Amino acid sequence: MGLESKTETRITEAFDEAFASAIRLLNAEHDAGYLNLYRLFPIVSMVLGNRVQVGNASRFIYHYAKSQGYDIPPYPLAGSGEIKKFFADEGVENLPTWYKKVGFTEREYEHAHEYTLVSVRGRNADRTAFLIDVYLRNWPQFVPLVESKIDTVLRGEVLARFLNAVMNAALDERQTDSKNPAIHLVRFEL
Repeated sequence: MGLESKTETRITEAFDEAFASAIRLLNAEHDAGYLNLYRLFPIVSMVLGNRVQVGNASRFIYHYAKSQGYDIPPYPLAGSGEIKKFFADEGVENLPTWYKKVGFTEREYEHAHEYTLVSVRGRNADRTAFLIDVYLRNWPQFVPLVESKIDTVLRGEVLARFLNAVMNAALDERQTDSKNPAIHLVRFEL
């Protein structure tokens, strides 16, 4: 075994020990009643990082297209950039048909500015998009979960159900097609 392999093995073993200690600490804090829902939220947010983004549902198309590598102009949608290419690749003609393809009803599309959308990228390329009938604020772009402050609006049992749903979506290993991942729309009930 070469020097690099031994060093990598030691680093891996040290990380595994640190990770196991972190899990033991979380369990001990939970058992002692110190780790509650509102302390868990920032931990989950940090671990998930940019895989979970929150924003105004009416701006989801911009967030999604940019995350797929398209050069999309800032809101409101201008004729420049690769929006026509994005629509063609998605097999749609315009904004309303894209939102319909994703699973929005006509009413949800018309009132999308009143909804919050939480986009969760699974372990592979597919996404779960939680549509929540709550207006947080009209962000110009999507932000990471911790920056969204959604935990100040969703409280108690609703926040616990939401965190559980987000974590399950993040663990999802479905992958339809890396070029055109699927979006699974879920209406999150408050």
